[in-house]
Amino acid sequence: MNNLLDATIRRDAQLLRFGTYLKSEYINLTMQRLSREIPSLLTDYQDLSKFEQKKLAREIRELIDKRMTLMFESITKELHGMTAEEAEFIEGLYEDFTGAVFASVVATTAIKAADGAILSLEKNIGKTVGLWSELIEQNKLTAIKEVDAIVRDGFRAGRTLNDMAVDLRGTYNKSTKSYMGGILNGVNANRAEALARTGVSHYSNRARDSFAETNKKIIPESVFFATLDNRTTTQCLHFHLSRWKNDDPKKPVLPLHFGERSVYLFAGNGIDPLEGTRPVIGGKKGAADEFESRQDRTDKKVKYKGRKDLDVFTVDQVSAKVTAQKWLERQPRFFVESTLGKTRAKLFLDGGLKIDKFTNLQGRPLTLAELRATAEGERAWRRAGLD
Repeated sequence: MNNLLDATIRRDAQLLRFGTYLKSEYINLTMQRLSREIPSLLTDYQDLSKFEQKKLAREIRELIDKRMTLMFESITKELHGMTAEEAEFIEGLYEDFTGAVFASVVATTAIKAADGAILSLEKNIGKTVGLWSELIEQNKLTAIKEVDAIVRDGFRAGRTLNDMAVDLRGTYNKSTKSYMGGILNGVNANRAEALARTGVSHYSNRARDSFAETNKKIIPESVFFATLDNRTTTQCLHFHLSRWKNDDPKKPVLPLHFGERSVYLFAGNGIDPLEGTRPVIGGKKGAADEFESRQDRTDKKVKYKGRKDLDVFTVDQVSAKVTAQKWLERQPRFFVESTLGKTRAKLFLDGGLKIDKFTNLQGRPLTLAELRATAEGERAWRRAGLD
């Protein structure tokens, strides 16, 4: 297969790997460095006076701020470079597959637009809103507060250095020669990774937006295109294959949430980005027990990682025009439950609630209470036999 959609999917896979590179090159190295430096500073802390302990706690906070500032400065520099590359790539991509001649995007303009654009990201509860620079500051402050809480609690309770170190950096893995877990290499590393991957989506989409704006006479429309697997959010399922005029102020701005994987495909006269097929990840029929067994062993959603997972998942090629509704209807119950959650899966499978009813018109996910309060939700609730 060699068409516009296929090439876009391959590009998005490259961007996912770029996110992995940012994690490995900057986040992991920073957290490992802090994992050595902070316990070293805490050596013999019990011999210090209360005043000296407070001073030490402040030094640790300043160290985290310094290391994470350098980390995010490096990540942002990488994202700026990627934005310039993405603007050039998307122009070449559409020229190759459409035969049209497109105007080039000024890279500095796309980067400036991304730096100055507000991100509005849905979370499980509420929203996170701000400029990229502001989200970085939020991330750093949260990390500093969490580490500071462990340090101060250790001072107050007179905990051993080893106990504090385990909480901070986890345990040492001899095979990887690195620390794993703890607040640094677990929670904070994961949170920083989620932000970095969101940054990849933000900056790459602003480059694509700049390309569409520069060439709006040729490509006046965008098609929302979601990755379809058990990690796809109800927001992205809601908007999948929706078409928007590029200048429509109601057009959803990507990324919609942390870890966004959806993109826009551009359309115009004679340009159909939905030709051919696309790969989707589904659930293998009869694999519920194996899936549940794997899920019981982790607190993260089990996901397809490669051919070794084909005993639980399937990789299919379907028409690019298949809707999220049709795709999810074809999946076994355990897969739908993994995608939506058990109650929502019951509403979808047994109550007949359509996938676009799990969100409001703006794509915001509805709580179960809000769902039940809608006419369609109340009807599905009764049909599904939910209390």
